[in-house]
Amino acid sequence: MTEKFTKLLESGNEKEFLAFLKSLEATQKKELVAPIKKWVKEFHQIGNIGGNTYGHIKGTDTQRRLLQFASFVCMNLADFEKSP
Repeated sequence: MTEKFTKLLESGNEKEFLAFLKSLEATQKKELVAPIKKWVKEFHQIGNIGGNTYGHIKGTDTQRRLLQFASFVCMNLADFEKSP
């Protein structure tokens, strides 16, 4: 399941990603919380991306938005509020 989540996240296809999130059961959502936290941390790192330009080092805006959707669906309220 984590592999499918990763593949959909990398593809950036919002429609398929949301359909996948809708199909998850409660236990599957709990399994995804730890990987989601890891990806959120990676994709929201800010750093030097060349010269005097700073920005997100990894991921696209679409991928960050998909991670926000996944965080909202899979995490409890306290964890969701802590995520960027």
